[in-house]
Amino acid sequence: MDDADYPKVSIIVATYNSEQTIDECLKAILALDYPTGFFEVIVMDGASKDGTVGKAKQYPVKVI
Repeated sequence: MDDADYPKVSIIVATYNSEQTIDECLKAILALDYPTGFFEVIVMDGASKDGTVGKAKQYPVKVI
């Protein structure tokens, strides 16, 4: 498949106190066999009280 044939995709990850699992989740998403520039990852945090946001900011994703 040619890169131009891929649709643009947004992946939204909803989190709340996910410090223990956010690394594994984001690593798996970023390892997908999908052309760079054709997808974005948005982490929507529900006011976590642990280090979820800090860990998510270590990756090339949007954190809201």
